[in-house]
This record gives sequence, C-alpha cells and structure tokens, in this order.
Amino acid sequence: NTMADTVLGAIKEAGFHIAMQKEVILTEEQAREFYREHEGQDYFGTLVKHMTRGPSLMLVLNREDAVEEWRRLMGPADPDVARKTAPESLRARFARSLLENALHGASNLHHAQENIHLLFGDISFS
Repeated sequence: NTMADTVLGAIKEAGFHIAMQKEVILTEEQAREFYREHEGQDYFGTLVKHMTRGPSLMLVLNREDAVEEWRRLMGPADPDVARKTAPESLRARFARSLLENALHGASNLHHAQENIHLLFGDISFS
C-alpha cells in the first residue's frame, strides 16, 4: 500500500468525495503562485524547489465544511506537533519535516478556489 493509497482511503473514510484528481509536476511558476502567501519567508525558495522536484497528487475534495475537515484530517503542519496533538492525523503518520509535511490544504474557501483554478482551470463551484 502506497502513501497515496492510504491517504485516499482516509479521505474517503472521512466522508469526502474526490471531485477531481490528477498527478502533476509543478513548474517553478506554478509553485511560486501556489505558495505565494509564503513569499518573503526564508524557506520560500526551498519550498518551491521541493514542490517542483517530482510529481504531486492534486485533489479537489468535496463535503460539508471541506476546508475545516481537511485541515483537521491533515493535522498540524509541524509533524512533531502533529504526532503529539493529533497522532491519528495524516501528517503525524506521513510527514518527515515541516518542509516535507506530506500534504497541503487551503487555509480558507477563497484560497481553495484560487488553488483549484490554478491547477484545474475554470470549474464551477456549487
């Protein structure tokens, strides 16, 4: 069982519907846009480099309170904190470090819509 299989299983088990899915290798431009709220931080260049080095599985998830529930399922960004405070979370199980924290989730609905538009183009939200 790969990490992706386990994560996809946990997503479905948590009541999410996977509306769209694709594997992509982000370009530097896409990664910079995707993580633009981190621009100016010391780690930004390293983050962009990390996110462009290989394929990423991109998902559009759907369920009531999707952003909040996805963030809960992911757990804290820092895997050490995740292991202590949310040991069943996906980051507690799969993250290696703060940079390599295995998963990304938008912080709010607006960011989710921007990220979806960037990666999947124009799709309607209902």
